[in-house]
Amino acid sequence: MKTAAYVLLNYDNKVCRTFSKPVRNGAGSCAGDLIVQPREGGRWQVQQGIAALGSELPHIAFIAIDVEWFLSAGPSKDARSQARRRQYILDAIDEVRRWKKRPVIYTRNAQRHWQDITGCDLASVEAGCKRLSTVINDPKRPIPLWDVDDGTPKLDGFRPHSAWMERAGRQYKLDTNDFGLPPTRTVDLNVFDLSLFSVLRR
Repeated sequence: MKTAAYVLLNYDNKVCRTFSKPVRNGAGSCAGDLIVQPREGGRWQVQQGIAALGSELPHIAFIAIDVEWFLSAGPSKDARSQARRRQYILDAIDEVRRWKKRPVIYTRNAQRHWQDITGCDLASVEAGCKRLSTVINDPKRPIPLWDVDDGTPKLDGFRPHSAWMERAGRQYKLDTNDFGLPPTRTVDLNVFDLSLFSVLRR
């Protein structure tokens, strides 16, 4: 089976007290209070994801950096906050590459996702947005998009957004109870360009 992984970035530097061996309550939330992560930033968060992969790491085709927002209050539109979040994403991309894995961005064209978090869209001229777009659209090492778009299991029909003109993955159906799963268990269905699972040339 071809496999990949993803790391959900948070931007407040707070993690479960049991982050190295997560313990969760019945609702899936951290057991106990959150603590400040030992080192700030997206780089440390990617390192924790890689540590969690353990012996599976050599078999992972790519690591997706999950850019979405789950706090009750939406992301601040303050320029400094957006710049800080952009740096988290850049550091996360760099850390995935440092481990010789292909970085992918998982996000969608909706509120509380890429544009709200980074302050960047296709027309952005701000220097920080241009830097982020340059990294994503590097001709030699582009960062593919894993898009979320309800519908059919096809990659075509993509409407360009954020920094991307095409997508390499699509999450096309959420919370599906298939494959003989118990009623309380669901999966999200995805379709990918199979090139994402090819050997990464270093």
